[in-house]
Amino acid sequence: MREALPLEFACPACGARARMTVRTVVDAEGRPDLVAKLLDGTLCEATCPACRAAVAVDHALAYVDHPRRACCLCEPAGDIAAPTAAAAARPGYRLRRVRDANALRELALVWREGLDDLAMLLVRHWLADRLARDEGRPPLLCAYDGREEAGEGHLVYTVFMTERDPPAMATVPMEAYRTMADLANRVRGEVCPDGEWIGWDAETARRAWQSIEAGIAPAAR
Repeated sequence: MREALPLEFACPACGARARMTVRTVVDAEGRPDLVAKLLDGTLCEATCPACRAAVAVDHALAYVDHPRRACCLCEPAGDIAAPTAAAAARPGYRLRRVRDANALRELALVWREGLDDLAMLLVRHWLADRLARDEGRPPLLCAYDGREEAGEGHLVYTVFMTERDPPAMATVPMEAYRTMADLANRVRGEVCPDGEWIGWDAETARRAWQSIEAGIAPAAR
């Protein structure tokens, strides 16, 4: 399996076209240097040779964490390299799909910090819904960015409401995460069975909430 492929991209600033070599696989255990670049946002970034602008380039990329038996595939629509990247997965692994590098970075951080990915998916969409109610519109981006150091700590999220707005920070108490983790454990086998590719996205969050509510309703009656 080839772990790097050539890719042509167009600079959104000046329109120039150029080529770069992109990774198709990041081995969390074997390549900590690539993990660091993924987490700081530079792994999926190129420099335009014409105007020197930094260009974010989404492309097929698998993040594989063998000790945790987990694999996430970033699979932008129409990327022909996706099957090559997907080949990094192993039978019985926790398999997730995302559509862009931001979501891949977020999920890699979730796994590295030992957090439950289904619970974190529920937390993110709960927070995005709360922000939409408070601001009158849904956030453009709401992504997990680490934990506070002081005390028990909070989950910290970076939020962009629009492309023009500066980033804001939102926090979620760890107690809320633990509640979500307990709910996620009730439906994990149904919603996110190991060995099957599952989208780490709004549709999976919706299905999980439906399953949770279906399980709670009979007890309430």
